[in-house]
Amino acid sequence: MTPVSAAAIGLSGGTCLAKWSFPSVSSYAAGQTDCGLTISNYNSPSASLTVTLPSIDRINPGWTLAIANDNGKTAALQVNATNGGHILYPGSGAAAGSVQLAAGNYELALVQFDGSNFRIVTTSPASASANGMFPAASTPSSSSAQCQTGQLQFDSNYLYACTAPNTWKRTAWSTF
Repeated sequence: MTPVSAAAIGLSGGTCLAKWSFPSVSSYAAGQTDCGLTISNYNSPSASLTVTLPSIDRINPGWTLAIANDNGKTAALQVNATNGGHILYPGSGAAAGSVQLAAGNYELALVQFDGSNFRIVTTSPASASANGMFPAASTPSSSSAQCQTGQLQFDSNYLYACTAPNTWKRTAWSTF
């Protein structure tokens, strides 16, 4: 189906075309026409590239954008400071103003606008771990420490699971 046909029948994001961009800048302000774009930091004149998402009142639900690390540089994605919503992390329930890709080449994060916020749709494993989307290697301070249901943590002795808001349970590791 063509993007125009998809938009005509109301498919979310139907007007976005997947394409890549390699801008020669250190900061990039994304706009409505960047829907479907993957922005690489390959040509950034500095060691990093920061991409600012558009104001949420200027894009439609389904709008997507991705960033990618390359050429030994880092990349970050941030919401618009004036009217930008949040970036929602999968699994953790965390809402943030930015996401930083892990150091190294070929890291990627893709966000999609849901009408109020940007949701991380996919990301490479190292970037997911660096942003707390994988279980954290740490120990909760107590069984009633702050947590969200489904959150996991681990240390050398236990696996901890948040089974209800602010309720941690643990199980011991064993060899096999």
